[in-house]
Amino acid sequence: GIGATPALALSKEGFVSVKGALHVDRNAEYGQGLVDKLAANMEANGTDSSTIQPVFGQSRTASAEAIKAFGAKHNECHFICCGPLGFMKSAMKTLQEAGIEGDKIHCEMFGTGSVKK
Repeated sequence: GIGATPALALSKEGFVSVKGALHVDRNAEYGQGLVDKLAANMEANGTDSSTIQPVFGQSRTASAEAIKAFGAKHNECHFICCGPLGFMKSAMKTLQEAGIEGDKIHCEMFGTGSVKK
């Protein structure tokens, strides 16, 4: 599902079978590093990593369209959403619009910003 950070930890230990991943990130340099690590974990657990779909630097509309298409394609799966609250609300709504039931959508919130003044 969506959210490379929790999927990375879960896939490393083989706790879950990651069938695909959609990673939305504003920063391609940072995001690609997560995608590469997730691909290595999936391959180590015998899963085809070609199902990873990175979406970097796209508009909110384009990101939502990618989430909806990914959800429709993988509707039998559970989805992990990770990110700021606004992103997760949008991702959850978009997945539900794609026909994903709410109990298949799991969220892990983190915030962005700086503690420096």
